[in-house]
Amino acid sequence: MFGLKKLTLKIKVIIVSVIIIIVSVFDPLAIVLILAATYSIDWARSDKEKRKKEKLATDLIERENHLTQLKAEEALLEKQKENALAELSAVQQEISPEEFIADERDEQDYSTLEEELKHRVEIIDEEDKAKEYLERAVDELTHEMAALIQEQHDAERESRERDGKRDKSNRAF
Repeated sequence: MFGLKKLTLKIKVIIVSVIIIIVSVFDPLAIVLILAATYSIDWARSDKEKRKKEKLATDLIERENHLTQLKAEEALLEKQKENALAELSAVQQEISPEEFIADERDEQDYSTLEEELKHRVEIIDEEDKAKEYLERAVDELTHEMAALIQEQHDAERESRERDGKRDKSNRAF
């Protein structure tokens, strides 16, 4: 009986020792795993935010380039319109209706000139439509750029807030 109590006591000591060893080994390991998971999540979020910022910056640059191109096209169309109006004015000043009434041959030239003037007026109308389209496109791009800039500012602010929270939680550990 005395030997049985001794054996029971030894088994209890061994079991307690094993439990202490298990706790002392696996508790720090569990804490390390939790910290590693937390940092992995933070790194994934920061990478995602970085990619989003890069995409926003790329989109913004592309839209600015497109806007610059549209403005250049608008300036070219405006110049063409000015040239067409100047030519029209010069032709109108050169031609007087009395010259066409006097000579039948000139009447044929007058109809050709009239067709050319109509064609130029159509070109001017098309240029006006193109200019309006470009102005609308510029307005749309301006609004989109403003929205992208706002999104970028919001993302930066969220990132700063998250970094502040992470710093506070790291100090708590």
